[in-house]
Amino acid sequence: MLTAETKTQEIKESLPELDGAVSENIKALTALFEELTVTELEGAILASSDRSEKTLYRTLLNLKMQIDQEKVINQTLL
Repeated sequence: MLTAETKTQEIKESLPELDGAVSENIKALTALFEELTVTELEGAILASSDRSEKTLYRTLLNLKMQIDQEKVINQTLL
């Protein structure tokens, strides 16, 4: 079984070398994700008719809830 650290290391090794900078698009995406609420994501899932959108919103919702759980148990899960 892989730990999160092992998986992270594998992903880093498989990526091309970057200069370490995070693009402005990624920074903006991160800021938008942090502003989203669970209620907004649940509403987006219900309102969406496209399967790929539903999948995206469900994944974001799961990640948001996992981050919230980490805060409650004071342990990093990712």
